[in-house]
Amino acid sequence: MAAAGDQVFLAAPPCCANADELWVSDGTPIGTRRVVPRTTVWRPHGFAALGDVVLFAGSGDNGFELWRSDGTVTGTYEVKDIVPGTLASNPDHLTALEDCVLFEAGRQLWRTDGTVAGTQPVMAFPGAPLSEFARIGHRRIVFNAEMSSGPESWVSDGTALGKFRFGAFSPLYSSWTPEDFLLSNGRALFAADDGETGRELWAWDAGATAQTIGVGCSAAGRQPTLESEDPQLGTTVMLRGADAIGTIGVVLVGAVRPPTPLAGSCALYPASATAVTLASFDPSPGAWNVPVSLPPAPQLARVRAALQAFAGPATGALGADGTSAVIWTLGQ
Repeated sequence: MAAAGDQVFLAAPPCCANADELWVSDGTPIGTRRVVPRTTVWRPHGFAALGDVVLFAGSGDNGFELWRSDGTVTGTYEVKDIVPGTLASNPDHLTALEDCVLFEAGRQLWRTDGTVAGTQPVMAFPGAPLSEFARIGHRRIVFNAEMSSGPESWVSDGTALGKFRFGAFSPLYSSWTPEDFLLSNGRALFAADDGETGRELWAWDAGATAQTIGVGCSAAGRQPTLESEDPQLGTTVMLRGADAIGTIGVVLVGAVRPPTPLAGSCALYPASATAVTLASFDPSPGAWNVPVSLPPAPQLARVRAALQAFAGPATGALGADGTSAVIWTLGQ
């Protein structure tokens, strides 16, 4: 399943048939329906959300290829016949970044923005199929590739120049194969075997990352959200929020500490002793964007900060709606 916009896309089997169909739901019985029959596309899987649409692998007239859907009949179609004809490309490991989805097809890394022209190969790999795709922050993925010299781990942002190896070991270390990637405190943690100490916990400095934590709160029962692009030094980073309602809103930034309980079920994530206003915004539309310019100061690399937005006035003991929090790790 994958959530895109205010809909969730999923595969579900019809009665008396062993072939999943594409369904969509808004969480209500009346809003849960089949999008297209299996005669259009069947066995959809590998859903990845990109804005209000999902990209997925599905089987149509050309075998298993890349598809997209916005939840309507006319908005559900094959994006590209990557392997022309009935020989399928079998897209796999679809992983969404900020502006594209990366995936494997035919032992190649591909990227797509959901259009024919925007679906292009990034790099070919001669060995076994790629594996262990994981998003690190909002701009890059890590994955494993079986190269002629042995197993290697790669990082990619979906561009020809934005890819590099990390953790390339001797061919003798065939058990290297990292797995179970997890972002924590600006580092990618994973399990791997270097051929000397057995399978252990490893860490890789992932540079600029933004990680969403916690749950927003409001007296009305909403759970306001805050998301951020990766905080690259020398760039303008966009903060995106939703469902924090009021006439005035502020984004606080402070040191990373355990959250401080506030009234009701709310919590303050930036350390109260260091929290300052980073930006203000108009929350009245219900969804808002706040640009934040970061200085090109390399000495700030690896600095961590907690961000959280509040909007008010609101009902309830706190008098404001609070969003989930974002942990920034500044870097390149």
